[in-house]
Amino acid sequence: MPARASAARFALAAGLLWRVSLVSADAQSVAPHETAAVACVESYCRAVAAGDVSDALKRCTEKRDLRDALVSLTSELADKLNRVSADIRTFYRAGDETRAVVRVRVNWSDGNGKQVLGLDFRLDHEGDAWLIQGSRDAYDHVQKTLAEADAADRAGIIEQNGELVDAALALQMRRDAERLSIAGSYDEAVRMADAAIAVGERLKSPYDLGYAYLTRGSIRKRKSEWNPALNDYESARKQFVEAKDREGEGKTQSRAASIYQRVGLLEKAVRFNQNALDIAREIKDEDAEANALQDIGAVLKDMGRPAEALTYNTQARAIRQQRGEKARDAVLMANEAGLHADLGRYGKAVGMFLEALTLLRELKDTNGAAFALNNLGNLLDEMGDLEGARDRLSEARDAFRETRDRPGE
Repeated sequence: MPARASAARFALAAGLLWRVSLVSADAQSVAPHETAAVACVESYCRAVAAGDVSDALKRCTEKRDLRDALVSLTSELADKLNRVSADIRTFYRAGDETRAVVRVRVNWSDGNGKQVLGLDFRLDHEGDAWLIQGSRDAYDHVQKTLAEADAADRAGIIEQNGELVDAALALQMRRDAERLSIAGSYDEAVRMADAAIAVGERLKSPYDLGYAYLTRGSIRKRKSEWNPALNDYESARKQFVEAKDREGEGKTQSRAASIYQRVGLLEKAVRFNQNALDIAREIKDEDAEANALQDIGAVLKDMGRPAEALTYNTQARAIRQQRGEKARDAVLMANEAGLHADLGRYGKAVGMFLEALTLLRELKDTNGAAFALNNLGNLLDEMGDLEGARDRLSEARDAFRETRDRPGE
């Protein structure tokens, strides 16, 4: 590969925000500068940690095109920094030219948790000063490169940037894949999840692999790719079993159950939800337990077994009430009202719908209130109260319009 192309690829992977000319030298002339470079980086970091911006800048460049950005960067670091540590490595890339690069990863903590900044130091043209070539969280560039690469190229990219491939990168990629999926960018989301799986494989981490497969399964579920999604959930389950992560294992069961319910395999949906319920109770996860109870109730309702569904829904409500979760209790109350209607208890159903509606309005849950109004209107219609039904359905339509829920409207 030509030296310039190699340098460009490395610059991208290293997380460089600015590009400057690189020193041209042979290995013999570059190597003696390594000790000076490390001392330069250490001095810079000590000065930043001490809040001495001026002293920190003296360790770096006077180059005009970098000066303003360097001042801003260093000042921001000094303002935010509580404690700094530097992990310094020197890299050599051989081609027609040889370049020495010292990378420092500066870590600090603030209200948002641990932050990481990647800096690259390079020799300037004269070889007597070291430049901060770039500043940016290096994870961003490695992540972008991995996501855009073909599957066959990912292993090489990971190998070249092994020092940046860690659990933090894996987590960031999973979160971005989920964000892209929610935004409807499914193809990009799948590629990001694929890259997260490659990172998990590099780390030999069942935990990271499990959640990467879980993420990709959920993206495929949104695309209605049922079998690929189920395959991903099963792959995730195996990784979680190896990691002894019962919480993750439970998530695979509940998400697979939702697909089985969607495609009409209701007995299988109940069985997988029951697996999730058993795990939630074993690890004493009340939120997961309530979700599983609610999900089983929903499947039993679809199966035409409202009395059994009511039992599970009531148990879920008890947990939500105990935890003081009014919004979720209101949803379960509306579900319970519908089950009473299925059992022919129309008076009780109307009362519970009205109670749920009051709570949803109190919580300013317009969309939840719209569904409650819609269901109440349908029930009143079944009871022969046409005027009441018309009023409630009209209110539901207005609420759906307010939330821009076209299917609901």
